[in-house]
Amino acid sequence: MTARALALRPSVRFDPGILALLAAVAIWGVTMVITRSALESTGPFTILATRFIIGFALLVPFARRRGFTMKMVVRPVFIIFGAVGIVAHNGLETLGLQFTSAGSGALVVAAVPAVTAAMSILMLKEKVGKMQALGIAISIGGVALVSGSNSGVAGPAEPFGNLLVFLGVVAWGLYTVQGKRLVTDLPSLVITTAGMGAAVGMLVPMAVAEVVLTGMPQVEPIAALGIVYLGVMASGIAYALWNYALNHVDAAAAGPFANLVPVIGLIAAIMAGETTSPIQLLGGAVVAIGLSLSESARIKHSRDIRDMPSPA
Repeated sequence: MTARALALRPSVRFDPGILALLAAVAIWGVTMVITRSALESTGPFTILATRFIIGFALLVPFARRRGFTMKMVVRPVFIIFGAVGIVAHNGLETLGLQFTSAGSGALVVAAVPAVTAAMSILMLKEKVGKMQALGIAISIGGVALVSGSNSGVAGPAEPFGNLLVFLGVVAWGLYTVQGKRLVTDLPSLVITTAGMGAAVGMLVPMAVAEVVLTGMPQVEPIAALGIVYLGVMASGIAYALWNYALNHVDAAAAGPFANLVPVIGLIAAIMAGETTSPIQLLGGAVVAIGLSLSESARIKHSRDIRDMPSPA
């Protein structure tokens, strides 16, 4: 090939924002498998407190550059953020993983966009089209299929674990809707760090109570590594990557990448040796169809509004 031909070949360029998004969702995608493994030797609140202490310590230096101060963690708004978006959301999911499999949990978490959209309709009175509403309903129906079935991995209490994970999804929906209601000019990294700091203040007493009631955990080396991963990667680096990406990619374009988290989670669970029942796979497919229908309708609705003439 001549030098001229080489010069005319289009060069492959990787958007750093997209790479950061992919890295973040890959890190988050395997957290359920790692958390479930750590639960075999460590209590749920000990895991959560350790995870978010590490994550908070890692985020503080970056957040300070954007205006974060330690006084923010005691503001009521960030206490609510931490209580709902971290303590309730992660607490319910982690408790649920004591009873269900990581693969089942990942399939339930796939409903986050649909649940958040449904809560926005109910609480914020956001208007949606018929097709978007149908997609939301289909997705939630798929979650019901997943939640009510048993993969045979985690025992007869698996539907109860799925319910707890789903309640964690509802908590995340509340957190998101709550964020839409609050008007703030602070960067998302500052808000995340302040909420995480407030959550640490709640999780530490819970972890201490857990140790008092159940005794000191006999943490296996592999579990210790998993908890460090959850703190450093899932609660520290992944949040930093996501916020970095939002400086290079529009939030509307970044949102769909979050849908890869449960997909990666299911793949990771299967690679870890878990099995999934046909009904659960069917439920996961129904969730995906509903999300696709809802997202397509949302995008079309946004385009129709954007193409309308502006009022004079």
